[in-house]
Amino acid sequence: MKIRNGFVSNSSSSSFMILTSVENHEKIMKNMHPYIAAVLKRLGGRRGKLFGKDVISFTYISGNDDSFSYDPVVFDGEKPEGEDDDGKMSPYEAWDMYKKEVMKDKENVFTESASW
Repeated sequence: MKIRNGFVSNSSSSSFMILTSVENHEKIMKNMHPYIAAVLKRLGGRRGKLFGKDVISFTYISGNDDSFSYDPVVFDGEKPEGEDDDGKMSPYEAWDMYKKEVMKDKENVFTESASW
């Protein structure tokens, strides 16, 4: 078995970011499952102003430096159905569901992804 210490040159990670108006975020969250709110809370949404508008942003990293692996989502309720090993929704599915809803209001959202 080969063990490698230090930088791994073939590592792969992706970073994702959503920035939307607070108004759009709050409208979406009224209809979202509490588990999705727990995932977003874990990601620590940051509020601020952009061009005089109240905004909120969320970011997460997937791959070798995963946002959820070392600091899991805390949620005591029943998760929605999903594709995780236990048949329940994973944090990634929750993120995708939130992103899909946010993207419906294209005037109040900015999203970006990067891979390295």
